[in-house]
Amino acid sequence: MNEVELCSAAWYGDKEMTIRFPAFWEVMVVGDGVHSALSNEMIRETFNKPIGSPCLSELASGKNRVAIIVDDITRPTPTAILIPFILQDLWRAGIQDKAITIFVAVGTHRPATSDEIIKKVGNIPSTIKVISHDCKQNLKYLGQSSRGTPIYINQTVMKFDLKIGVGCIYPHASAGFSGGSKIIMPGVCGLETARYVHKVLQRAKHRGDLTQTDFRREMEEVTQKVGLDFIVNVVLNQKRQITGLFVGDRIMAHQRGVEFATKLYTVQVIKNADIVIADVYPFDVFLTFAYYRGLWPVFGANDDATTIAIAACPMGIGHHELSSLSSSVGERVLRRLKNFRLQELYNPINQIKKMAQTYKKRNRALMVLSQGITQKELNPIFHNVKLYKNWDKLLPELESRHKHLPVKVVVYRCAPFLLPT
Repeated sequence: MNEVELCSAAWYGDKEMTIRFPAFWEVMVVGDGVHSALSNEMIRETFNKPIGSPCLSELASGKNRVAIIVDDITRPTPTAILIPFILQDLWRAGIQDKAITIFVAVGTHRPATSDEIIKKVGNIPSTIKVISHDCKQNLKYLGQSSRGTPIYINQTVMKFDLKIGVGCIYPHASAGFSGGSKIIMPGVCGLETARYVHKVLQRAKHRGDLTQTDFRREMEEVTQKVGLDFIVNVVLNQKRQITGLFVGDRIMAHQRGVEFATKLYTVQVIKNADIVIADVYPFDVFLTFAYYRGLWPVFGANDDATTIAIAACPMGIGHHELSSLSSSVGERVLRRLKNFRLQELYNPINQIKKMAQTYKKRNRALMVLSQGITQKELNPIFHNVKLYKNWDKLLPELESRHKHLPVKVVVYRCAPFLLPT
């Protein structure tokens, strides 16, 4: 048998799993090979040599209140590994625990639960406060940006005189790449701010697009107004381990990280496959984020190809204020009407194209391998979908569909990370 080793269930075991195929099938893996992880010594050395910035201990000297802003459970950043290094530098600068607060930048996701906070921040002193952002309350209005964005920011974050952003760099559909200033906008912004930039402003043309779009310019402008003094951004390997670390200035360090991630994640798409498999680890906590981050190989496959998504989804469908996958068509229409903004009419052709693309994606025939969701939950999202709980049940279906040789299988390992040429 041909075998492919994968990981599954980020934050909920990060388990190894094996999918098998008949020995006479041609099986290719895109994104194969695990890049080496950084040791603690390498991480410390990187903190000691920040990019475009003084060391964190020097920046923290004389500060009164320090905010460490981290991403939430929907993102794969192993924050608990990084926080001790940050705390060491803050303690070296004489910062007391009571002056430090960790903010979970959930953006427009729901607030983080206590269990998720423990997973993200790890074992920290009880004297350090942890607060989850809520995009609907405790907001301060900072006026409009130069592009008309209403700027609402977590008002507690604004009270801190040193702000440190912790995140992960990977291809992103709206921003080109995640990381950097994105931890502020939309990380700790209000719903109205996030909705405006996502619905009105020009976004990246594709994942990994670094064109200076209005979306990216807005991120930088809002972050400049709010303040972000230092970033700690990682690039991860296929086992969710840190293989690249970029600390320092929010723009310079992020650019260096993007260059590294581009080289690491760029892959060649394989054409004319009979079976296309998208492995969405490590964005497989919720189906919502698996859908938007990792199903691009499925949506780009030939119409006659069998397409499979592998997503453990231990926490089910998930929730996002800007796009709810589990809503019915009627609910989605009402949501769009309720949140409609006149500025969206400035580019009606683009809106029509997006609607057509969404319709095509949801009508795609798809097989889903997942232990955390049900067929009933999947049906409103995909109109032609079949759920399997384990690979041994799915494989006979593949063999039945593909009886004639040759059979060409392409597995996109950690598809959310991959950047297709």
